[in-house]
This record gives sequence, structure tokens and C-alpha cells, in this order.
Amino acid sequence: MTAGGGSLELWFRDGVAAARSGQRGRARELFRRVVQHDEEHVDAWLWLAGVAEGEEQEACVARVMALNGGAPALASAAEEMDWQGARPVLIRSGRQGAPPRWQRRLRAHLGSGRPGLAALGYLAAVTLAEMLTAFADPRLGLGLHCLMLAALFVQIARAEAGGLRALLLGLAFAPLIRILSLSLPLTRFPILYWYLITSLPLFVAAYVAAPVLGYRWRELGMTLRRWPLQVLLGLSGLALGAVEYFILRPEPLAPSLALAEAWWPALVLVICTGLLEEMVFRGLLQRAACQALGRWGLGYVALLFAAMHIGYQSVVDVLFVLAVGLLFGWFVERTRSLLGVTLAHGLTNVMLFLIMPYLVG
Repeated sequence: MTAGGGSLELWFRDGVAAARSGQRGRARELFRRVVQHDEEHVDAWLWLAGVAEGEEQEACVARVMALNGGAPALASAAEEMDWQGARPVLIRSGRQGAPPRWQRRLRAHLGSGRPGLAALGYLAAVTLAEMLTAFADPRLGLGLHCLMLAALFVQIARAEAGGLRALLLGLAFAPLIRILSLSLPLTRFPILYWYLITSLPLFVAAYVAAPVLGYRWRELGMTLRRWPLQVLLGLSGLALGAVEYFILRPEPLAPSLALAEAWWPALVLVICTGLLEEMVFRGLLQRAACQALGRWGLGYVALLFAAMHIGYQSVVDVLFVLAVGLLFGWFVERTRSLLGVTLAHGLTNVMLFLIMPYLVG
């Protein structure tokens, strides 16, 4: 029985996320699957040792030591991995007294790195920056977003490859989105073209970030998997857009609902808001957050997504967007596809900015 390298790495990453979130049984199953297909996958053996028990744990330790040349190499292998945020059970030494040196180093490394604190800090900073932009002076919000982006770049450069670095790189999209929308000289353009122009560098950034993080597009959800269910979810955007219209009541983005005047705004909204934002939030960022934060990653991304809507100056809309973000995140987690949420997000905005203003307003 064989499996492609992409499947092995997907199993391994999902196993790491399960171990971090306390799902030890699920983690064991995934790591066993990896080592069954690749008996020299040192990282998988080491993570399996962290969640296994008894004789299986001892066998995993022996396997890692055999592959790396002894107990000192086992500690080196652990240090090269992304253990930040993980809390697997440490391997017990058969001797009494102080644990061996490699185990002490492994325990110390497990205790280092706090992606949860970094995530909460940047969520608070984004929320404050959005509130300053909406309710005080946009220049203050822009300045704080610039400081955040600079801080993220410094931390990304210093962080080791793994969950924390992936989370930081994903978080950089939040201030980048707002900096582009606030600082580009687009006052002479209709607002529809703001969406189009600001989306171009963000699409490029997402295209560059995915391979840097080791994410393949299929793993991020760029597939047509279970497309009938995806289309069904996509159609829910019609209802979501109608509900949000009664919350915000924005002005229409097209002169009329005539096809000749509405098709272009609709296309821009679907691609430059629906596709782009789902690629960033439910694709790159949700995967990175779940890798770093475990089961809390989905909710964290929904909170960040809601915070980015504070600019509409409506508490009800922020809560509505939070609920939608949780729904979209859960659906992507279950189906591993962005098709449904992209359609739903795009149709929500089409209803909100194009159709409902003429039907109701």
C-alpha cells in the first residue's frame, strides 16, 4: 500500500494539530498512518512517541534513536521540530532520579513559544486599530496597522519554521488589507474599483505565502470536492446578504439592476471579496491558526474576521459577521473546500450591495 508525499504531509500536519488540541487518539491514528507508509519519517515517529503510551512509546523512541544515532540526536531532532504549543506526554526514562539530558531539553523546548499569547495580542491590536479608524481618526488606525505589520515582519524573520511562524505570516494579511484600503490614492475612482485595485497585491501576496508555508492549493481548499453540497451552501449567500442589508442598508454599487450595468460589479464582488477573503481567512489563515492553536484556531479566525468589519460601525453587523465566520470556518474544516464559502461570500455581497438596495431601498 502506498501514499503520495502530499498525503503523508497532510496526515502529519493534521496529526500535529490534533496533538496540540488534546485529541491524542486522533493524533496517534494519523502518525501511525504516516510511519506505516514512510518508516523513516523521523518527525512522525517523534510526535507519535509524544502521544503514545507503554511499549509503543518505547518502540517509537528506539526508532527515532536508531534513525538519528542515539539519545543526543533525539534531542536535536526534537529541537528542529515545531513543538510550540504542543503538550504531548514526555517519554519516561526507565531510571530513577533526574531524567536524562535529552529529556530535559525536550521538556524545556515544549514549554517555549506561546503562539496563543501572540495571537491574542495581535487580535487586540487589530480590534483597537479598527476602532480608531472607525470612531476616532483613520490616520491613527493606519499608523497602528503599520506598526503591527512591521512587528509581524520582525517576528516572522526570527521565528523558526512551524506553527507560530505560519500564524504570524497569516496574520500579516489583516494589517496589509487595511493599509492598502486606507493608503492607496483611490479617491477619484468609484468604490467598486477600490475592491478591484486593492485585491491585486493581496492575490499576489496569497500566491507567494502559500508555498512559503508549505501549503499546496488543494490542501487550502482550492478544489471542487463535494460540489453539490458546496453549491447549496453558496446559495445561502442570498439569504445572508438580505439579512445583512437590513443591518447596514448601504448604497448600491451599480446604477441599476440591468444586466449590462450589474454584471461587472457582481463579478468584482465575487472575485475580489468572496474569493480573495476566503482564500486569506478560511484558507491560509485558518489552516495556520489551527496548526498553531489547535481547536481554538477556527474561532480565532472568525473573531479576527469580525474585527475587520468594525468599520461599518454596527455592533449587530460585527456579531452577524462573527456567526457567519464560524459557519464558514466549520464548513471548510468539514469539507476541505473553499468553493461553497466563496460562492456564499460573493453572493452575500451581491445581495447586499447590488440587489437588495433596489428591491427594498
